[in-house]
Amino acid sequence: MTRAYAALASGGKTVNPISVLYVEDQFGNTIRDYRKDFSESDRKQVLSPEASFLITDMMKDVVQEGTGRGALSFGLGRPAFGKTGTTNNFRDAWFVGYTPELVASVWFGYDVGTISLGRGMTGGKLAAPVWGRFMARALEKEPRREFEWATDLKLTRRAVCKMSGKLPGSQCREVFEEYFIPQTVPKEVCADHGSNWNVVESSKPTIVAEKKKETKTVISKPKETTQLPKKKKSVFSGDEEINY
Repeated sequence: MTRAYAALASGGKTVNPISVLYVEDQFGNTIRDYRKDFSESDRKQVLSPEASFLITDMMKDVVQEGTGRGALSFGLGRPAFGKTGTTNNFRDAWFVGYTPELVASVWFGYDVGTISLGRGMTGGKLAAPVWGRFMARALEKEPRREFEWATDLKLTRRAVCKMSGKLPGSQCREVFEEYFIPQTVPKEVCADHGSNWNVVESSKPTIVAEKKKETKTVISKPKETTQLPKKKKSVFSGDEEINY
């Protein structure tokens, strides 16, 4: 997961993970240096820089306005991009994100994949704040950088309807600007609001007279039963031996 997001942070190029950059002895002499091999490793362009920018721009909104706002709760004073994740019955909580300097992932869950973390334990509530705290500490002394690959991109900016994503029509009330790869700019004009906003309300209420129906009340004696009510199964129960 982290490696996939690293490709987005690198402008669409794959990143080959490496555990050890170099080895030094007790005197500070370099015994083995792997950095040259790492820098010359085969990196493939699997996504265009333009597509990487669009995805990055969307994930910026996740952190600033969406479910990932908790990533900024520990003073991460630089642009951050990421996505929260929560699996069924709150069994896993994720946040994976990056800055121009660093990519990191945070996961909460049990090794036994059937146990829930508890109601409401989402990626935004659990993982995003931890991710933000780690990134703030890790980058505390690092200079703020920008994406080097995002300087010369073939993108265009167009105003679109916030509801439909189409070109704004005469009745579109909420319009905002969005980036597009040139060949993907929408061509259709929005006409999705006409039927909802042109409703003419009548000033005279319509009165419908209905004949009152006679009703009969029937009282029946409840049947005796010895069957015990079934215990409702918890939506969080994965391991049946655990009492939630």
